[in-house]
Amino acid sequence: VDVALRNDGSAYITQEFHAYTDEGTEFYLDYLDSGVLSITDFLVSDENGSYEVLPEGAWDVDASFEEKSGKCGLLPIDGGVELCWGVTEYGERRYAVEYVLHGLVGSYTDTDGFNYRFVNADMSFFPTNAVVTIRNQDGAPLTDEECDVWAFGFDGQIQFEDGVIHAWTESALEGGANMTVMVALQKGVLSPARRVADSFLTVKARALEGSG
Repeated sequence: VDVALRNDGSAYITQEFHAYTDEGTEFYLDYLDSGVLSITDFLVSDENGSYEVLPEGAWDVDASFEEKSGKCGLLPIDGGVELCWGVTEYGERRYAVEYVLHGLVGSYTDTDGFNYRFVNADMSFFPTNAVVTIRNQDGAPLTDEECDVWAFGFDGQIQFEDGVIHAWTESALEGGANMTVMVALQKGVLSPARRVADSFLTVKARALEGSG
């Protein structure tokens, strides 16, 4: 998962999946918007090129394997949206899923930041291992002098490497595992459009309490 932070607090996210399939017609990822997030610019590609993007709401979960082949679309669900695309071909495949996540970074009264679950069980498949990289889209380095980072839900590591935040699993994801990353940014690193009339300290305290 590559997360490229934009100055307005949105992020261009690319998720690359390596999978082996021998059944089913589609993949999907469920994302809840929490009332403040939204997804646009959804794209899917595989080794053979880009998929056709259907209009939002046009994805038919009951369509056949052939009808879903080479296609993708956003399907509104309760509390969020489902990112869907056709399996297209059985066997060992690579899929690249791209989208813009608006409102990821919030501007809080004390600092800017986010607490977001990048990998969870709300998908048609569950990865055995995962890597999350968070960086500034403009190339400006993210360092421990201006950022604080935490990770929850998995057995692994998170650290700064060459100006990016790098989190990875060290054992297989299973059961109720997830990959949640929390980042606090000093004011001025970004200029988030989403403003929150509360402190990030509240977000941090709630997250740390939940991780216990």
